[in-house]
Amino acid sequence: MNIVTTLCTDRNDRSYNYQLYYQSNEERRKTYWKCAVTFFASAKKIYPEQRLILFTNDEKPVIINRTDIRGFLKSLGVEIRTEAYTYRPPARFSSYLTNNFYKFETIRLLGMEDSPSVLLDSDVFFTKRDEHFVNLVEAGETLLYDVYQKSDPGDRSNNHISRRDQGMMFREIDPEYPVEYPVFWGGEIISGSPAVFQAIDQEFQKIFRYAIDHYENPPAFPSGRGFFDGNETIGNFIFNKIIASHVDASQFIKRIWTVKGISEITPAIVDLPLWHMISEKDKGIPLLFDEALNPDSGFWTTPIDDFKAYLGGYLGVPERLHEYERPGLHRTFLPRVKNKFKQYKRLIFRQNKILLFAFIL
Repeated sequence: MNIVTTLCTDRNDRSYNYQLYYQSNEERRKTYWKCAVTFFASAKKIYPEQRLILFTNDEKPVIINRTDIRGFLKSLGVEIRTEAYTYRPPARFSSYLTNNFYKFETIRLLGMEDSPSVLLDSDVFFTKRDEHFVNLVEAGETLLYDVYQKSDPGDRSNNHISRRDQGMMFREIDPEYPVEYPVFWGGEIISGSPAVFQAIDQEFQKIFRYAIDHYENPPAFPSGRGFFDGNETIGNFIFNKIIASHVDASQFIKRIWTVKGISEITPAIVDLPLWHMISEKDKGIPLLFDEALNPDSGFWTTPIDDFKAYLGGYLGVPERLHEYERPGLHRTFLPRVKNKFKQYKRLIFRQNKILLFAFIL
């Protein structure tokens, strides 16, 4: 199987990033490369026999801690493929997490491969071997992650958007859309045969071109989130429409928040073979990046049976044993005010309404 992730730098992305809002463009770029290193280092440790591929539009040299990061990844056996970013949404459609659309560029290319692939976000960690997972991927089974596991169409799940709301939007775009209550599929894992990736790409190109030709501004939910804000809504449109059968990847992966009060980390979550550490880009991941660069560190010397406990001490799963450096107020205050203002300004223009307050810090 091909183990794949993406890295896209997009200067047109001016969205509020709840995690990296205080970082400059160059700092964010290096953060993404650190994620790629920890992703592939964990994959290499757990599945050394598998093929590793990074798709990126970043052509510049990457030197972090005096290390040539491209050279380090190649030493792990990673194939680095530099591909142009052509699927960027028009500026009038979105300026929010637009670099995530590079994933559809990668999906197109995976449709040209000779073997099945699993496409994952770069802040995912492989924690242990799971032969059932490998067998499913190598057999070309379609794996998708039902993030919320909701059955009631009225459940409020994702930014105050229900499955019913999503279905209404999709039927606004396509009156014959076949699913009334579409599932919220997470974008952090997509696995399948080349034919599956080809089908996804064909449907994406169709809806992408239709939206550009027929909408001055794309449809939006009452919350202000639009059809092209990030890659997951358009992904949900495609997956619910064309995927006839799938395996629910929630048995292998979980979106793990390590922000206090957001989610509870249970023993069942800890035991999963894949962790999506969605809030660790500026916390545990930089620490593990340093560990991965050191061939004598615990990253490489810890036995596989103990590896998830080792990772958990850095990532807070279930308990954080290694503290990270927290950014000071002098770094975060002004960027937070600036980006919050952009966030609310986007809502004003999207909904054509005037908010009675500017923002809440």
